[in-house]
Amino acid sequence: MKKKYIDEDLPHEELKSIKVDLTEFIKNLEEEKIKKIVEISGSQDKKGSLIVLDAYPEKLPKLETDIMNVHYPEYYSGEKLPADNQQPNPINFITISKG
Repeated sequence: MKKKYIDEDLPHEELKSIKVDLTEFIKNLEEEKIKKIVEISGSQDKKGSLIVLDAYPEKLPKLETDIMNVHYPEYYSGEKLPADNQQPNPINFITISKG
């Protein structure tokens, strides 16, 4: 089978037909994805199939503190460009230790 190149070999009407087919294909894919999301999570009119249950550990795990460090706070807030003279802003949070 000979390859067809869009610029050289395909007539304008065939290109329009391909574009319509691709647009419809993408639209159908998006509709299917939306249907699956609504089926799982629900909507204003329909209850979803996802059930989330509370879970509690049998034994309390060992807790530790960890750190998340924003190195350029003035850059992320839109005030300045990132530079080494900005003070890091460490944020502590609790984690469950390994094991």
